[in-house]
Amino acid sequence: CDWIKVRSEEEYFQSHPIWSRLATEQRGTKALCDKLTQLIVKRAMDRGPYIKYHLQQKRKDIEQKLASLGTDLPKMESEKRKLLVKLISRFTQTLRQIAIGDYRDPLPQNQVIFRLKYAANTTLQGLQQELKQNLPDFHGDVYAQKLSKDMVYTMRGRELPGFGSTRLLLSTVANELDTWKMSIEDCVQHLLTTYADVSSSLSQTLMAAYPYLLRHIQETLTTNIQASDEVLQRRVEEMFLHTIESASTDEELIASINSIRFQRFDQALQEVLAVAKEQNGPGQSTKDELKQHVTEMLGYAYIQQHAMGYGPSLQLEEARAVLSSYWRLCEKKLYEDMSAAIDVVLLQRCSEKIEQDLNSQLQLWMADPLLLAEVFAEDPTVAVERQRYGQLKSDVEAALKSLDRLIPFCPVLAPGSS
Repeated sequence: CDWIKVRSEEEYFQSHPIWSRLATEQRGTKALCDKLTQLIVKRAMDRGPYIKYHLQQKRKDIEQKLASLGTDLPKMESEKRKLLVKLISRFTQTLRQIAIGDYRDPLPQNQVIFRLKYAANTTLQGLQQELKQNLPDFHGDVYAQKLSKDMVYTMRGRELPGFGSTRLLLSTVANELDTWKMSIEDCVQHLLTTYADVSSSLSQTLMAAYPYLLRHIQETLTTNIQASDEVLQRRVEEMFLHTIESASTDEELIASINSIRFQRFDQALQEVLAVAKEQNGPGQSTKDELKQHVTEMLGYAYIQQHAMGYGPSLQLEEARAVLSSYWRLCEKKLYEDMSAAIDVVLLQRCSEKIEQDLNSQLQLWMADPLLLAEVFAEDPTVAVERQRYGQLKSDVEAALKSLDRLIPFCPVLAPGSS
């Protein structure tokens, strides 16, 4: 009966006052189907690449969500034990790796928030810059007045290059290191918070489907991070005491002091030689006479140079030189000691202690079937979510297959690209 339908369509178009004006090839159902097909294909070719990009991104998001929800829980005890070992091993191994800058695991490779060592190094570099910026302005008028009032007066009549007098000078500025101590304590708290956030995010990502296991890991993290906090607080106190003591006997500081001592000796020697030449006239003194004069006068002239003859202005410059070296050494030692403490106490030992504690608990879970069952007691809402996202993934994959059939070898274009 198809020819009857076609004949009826022709009669309709021929008798219609408007549609009769259409060309014969534009009339009827077949012409309409062809036209609609052309429009659909054109639209699909225009929007298909963008639709494919959207579908692929949707599938990627769904897969990440499914990964966080975990797979269906095993039924057999042997399978539960294997899964438990795998989960604990993945978490502890990844935590130790990201603490030393090893990002071979897919999580730190794809997400910057899990790069713990990088975050710690960035914070320590910020501390180093802050310490450098908080160096006193030794050449400013305000600090010059402080030196003249608090230090040079105290040093009057003493030889600056001497060990005892140098310690006296440095002891007057030790309290100014408190500004650095506050910066370091803030840095420690920031690093502890960073470690807690990264390790907590890692556990949530890997254990989201196992609330009991996640809760126990979170408690283990909190306990060990608090213990590391106490250790680091003691290390900071010891660090400042050690730095203040050791910097005053450092070779670089001693070299700075010796340069002042040598300069004073040269000045004293030149003064003695000048007096000797004035007394006997140029070229009139014999070698023995010159030697005797130097022997008799050099000690007195040296004392004049360092204590009396040149007054507080010279001592102020020398105090600035010694203090500049001292502060540079303190800044260097504090940064190096702080970096080492964070690396050893927090990034290494804390991660190792977390692994030891979890492995000890793992043995208890493995030995008790009731505890093992409790570990894998799944939240019913997680199972529902897993099923829902699994169906969404199937729908998206079916849509991608349909698009590939409609537009073979369809390219992928992100929105905004051409």
